[in-house]
Amino acid sequence: MVYIVGILVGNSQSIILSTFINIIIQQPFKYLSRIIKKAVFEKEGFLLVFLFYIALNAMGRGIGTAMPAGSATNIALPATYPTLPATDSFPKTNDVVFVIPFEYKQSSLNFASSFKLMDSIVDLIFMDDSIMFSIDGYSYFDEGWDSICYYLSLNRAGVVKTYVLGRGLDSLRIRATTPRSKFRSIERQVKKEPIEFNCVAEITLHYPIPRPPDGVYDTDEDGIMDHEDSCRTIFGQKAFNGCPNKDAIVVPFEPQQSFLSSLTYKVLDSVINLLKVDPSLTIHIEGHAYEKEGVETLCERLAKDRADMVRRYLLTRQVAPSRIETVKGFSYQRPITANRNPWEKARNSRAEIILVRH
Repeated sequence: MVYIVGILVGNSQSIILSTFINIIIQQPFKYLSRIIKKAVFEKEGFLLVFLFYIALNAMGRGIGTAMPAGSATNIALPATYPTLPATDSFPKTNDVVFVIPFEYKQSSLNFASSFKLMDSIVDLIFMDDSIMFSIDGYSYFDEGWDSICYYLSLNRAGVVKTYVLGRGLDSLRIRATTPRSKFRSIERQVKKEPIEFNCVAEITLHYPIPRPPDGVYDTDEDGIMDHEDSCRTIFGQKAFNGCPNKDAIVVPFEPQQSFLSSLTYKVLDSVINLLKVDPSLTIHIEGHAYEKEGVETLCERLAKDRADMVRRYLLTRQVAPSRIETVKGFSYQRPITANRNPWEKARNSRAEIILVRH
């Protein structure tokens, strides 16, 4: 990569410039050197000489492609572009999407209709304090290399965000602002889906689903109605009036596995320390599974294997068999989360150690 940028020349600097050009620009650029020297010596005052060449570099940029304003030349793009968290990790909503079009390879708002649409969206949000919204930026796959498409989508989302916040909206009502790059346009091209606009930002309004009448609502989705649930916002069990068992220690397992992992060892070792400190403690061991780990018979076997694996490990660490009262598997009958997202689903792949104080 060769850059000769912004050489500012005066008559008194002619000899220095001549030497510099002859040193820097040699064969096969001899002819080009003569042209530059002739231009320099024939002009009076100052002359800006700008020679520009950019080879393809690691970012995939070619001749004539420029980074967006304010961007550094060596920006490390994320390995995977950011995405919204799983929608089921948020309160359930009814979503409405509004499309803000942009001109090809542009991230400025140039359509009068875009301003009218955003103004009407802002008015809707002001009218209902319960509405949250998200902003996504998109680019078209032929607008440039990966880095260019990413920053175009980022800038488009940012421009829309700046405008709506400038209208007085509280930034806390924005659930996420996400650059989506060009990947959706590629998928649509493959599927041959009809598209009205390729270069867009989208505002998604999240309307909360109205609460059902009292008596038929289950806030924490644990299967226990709120009027019977002592812990309405915490997933619990019916045996504890809708609350979790405070004496249960969760021993995590990998999905569809019953072997011990590094995190499992840490939990079990902490239980062993508790048993050493308090000789009056005894334990029950329960094995559990997530309902999607397999058919019912597989979940039953996983639950039993997990409970037995915990028992065997405790015995190898000199825990007396008499301190283990029961070892049972419960298949997927006793979840501890509502399985609304991957993290909650993984939590149900577990064993539990129930502490009993005598």
